[in-house]
Amino acid sequence: MNALDTKKVTNIELKPLFEKMTDKQLSDSSFLSRFIFNKVGLSLNAAKLGITAKMDCWGGMLCRQYPDELGKLLTVLYNNKHRINSFCEIGTGSGGTFYVIDSFLRTVNPNMGNSLSIDIWSHIISKGFFERYKSIHPNVKHLRANSARFVPDQNYDFCLIDGDHSYIGCKRDYTLMKKYSKIIALHDIKLKDDVNNVGVYKFWNEIKDRKIELLNDDSRFPFPVGIGVVFL
Repeated sequence: MNALDTKKVTNIELKPLFEKMTDKQLSDSSFLSRFIFNKVGLSLNAAKLGITAKMDCWGGMLCRQYPDELGKLLTVLYNNKHRINSFCEIGTGSGGTFYVIDSFLRTVNPNMGNSLSIDIWSHIISKGFFERYKSIHPNVKHLRANSARFVPDQNYDFCLIDGDHSYIGCKRDYTLMKKYSKIIALHDIKLKDDVNNVGVYKFWNEIKDRKIELLNDDSRFPFPVGIGVVFL
């Protein structure tokens, strides 16, 4: 499997490409980071994040994650694959991160069941991309809703929270999903770009459960963001 090819993939191509990877590649965060950078494609606010390097990582599935941090998250999921049979993402946006994680989990765990995308907007279902993905993986669902009014109807073994970044909103989503999840990840745990956007950072530092930080080591992405993973 060549992770350096820069031709971007579609959501329905992700799982077949993950299936071509060896176990060593599926558990190698550096390899997965290159795959996300080159094949998946990103959508980030370069100016806000201090990104000045000219790169060919843009476009594709418009994933809003640093490749290095998402690659590290995938290795955490790989190492816990037998514990994760369901997945929920709060704040899916256009769906790039959701497709990567869901396709990865469906590759490494043949018992993978339901997955749920939640967002206040319906960007993920625009242009028919979600319907195409759902036709292959019928146990995925998108819910257009404010997470403040979300009541899970089942457990979701892994939950990624990337929605309301205010302190109150992040804490509310975490407190809710803590009752239903084995592993929770929070995005932007290091983001402190202005006084109005430190909610996740503040709440993350208050969490007392067993947790780890997944931080970017790629100098092309200089502004700290971070993914925090909590094991419940």
